Amino acid sequence: MAGAEPAGAASMAAGGPVTLESIDPLVDGVAVRRVGRLTHQVIAAGPHAMAAVDEGAVCTEMLALHHSEGIIAEPAGVLARGRGGGQRREQ
Repeated sequence: MAGAEPAGAASMAAGGPVTLESIDPLVDGVAVRRVGRLTHQVIAAGPHAMAAVDEGAVCTEMLALHHSEGIIAEPAGVLARGRGGGQRREQ
């Protein structure tokens, strides 16, 4: 399983269900101040690849989709596509 989260709201990277002091609201559809207990347990239970995707990579992907396909995408919709440029870490 592979996952992605916005770097400005890397709640999975916090190491457990902790409340982040601040989050970047750009990718608000998936930016959470606190990851759920069950979600964290599922990801922590196995060797899953997670990536913290920089908000700049999200913007780049949004522009690329608009220029190449004419698609106006929501930031959360391109998060996984921007994952290629994200910092990967194994869970």
